[in-house]
Amino acid sequence: MVDPDDHHLFVSLGCATENLVQAARAHGLYGGVTANVRGDLTGEGLIRVGTTRAPAFRSPLFEAMPSRQSTRTEYSGRPLALSGLDLLACASAGAGVHLQLCTAAADIERILSAVMQANGMQIQDDAFRRELLQWIRFNRADALRLGDGLYSGASGNPSVPAWIGRLALDVLLTPGCDGDKYAVQIRSSAGIAVFSSELNDPAHWVAVGRSFQRFAL
Repeated sequence: MVDPDDHHLFVSLGCATENLVQAARAHGLYGGVTANVRGDLTGEGLIRVGTTRAPAFRSPLFEAMPSRQSTRTEYSGRPLALSGLDLLACASAGAGVHLQLCTAAADIERILSAVMQANGMQIQDDAFRRELLQWIRFNRADALRLGDGLYSGASGNPSVPAWIGRLALDVLLTPGCDGDKYAVQIRSSAGIAVFSSELNDPAHWVAVGRSFQRFAL
């Protein structure tokens, strides 16, 4: 329900591919990527990384891998220097991918309005709520035992028994409560980065994932 065309799945695979490319270079291999993938999960098509020998280079992106994380919390609100924005734009540059950095308050508010509207529609979808309850792991023990889903700690939530987590989520997951959380996070951010691809297909989604991963690193 949350990803019916596997768009986000392919973006995630692009993130993993970029990690592989950066790690290969650090170990003396140059990784050339070809993405021949289909969006129907038939098993046909591959993301292939062909390697050739090259001088080892431990890039700043490679060094950042152990500490790179997605943080879902309130931010400091401090603006980024123009030099920092330029570095982010340069790192994420890639063929077929466009990055729009939004730092003006008016632009951020317009994006927040769209996020709130879309989030409210999603939360009121019963099928989405059922799916969400199925794949959240409310404590570390369940996350390790099952080896799948999303550990709630990654979203800044405390570790609790699964039955308590399911009950709390069902009660607290409302458009108002969830929207207020997103509003705080977005308004306290230095800006919003919007990634888009020239074509809406799996190969370009992979390219977006690679671009985003360089941005995040």
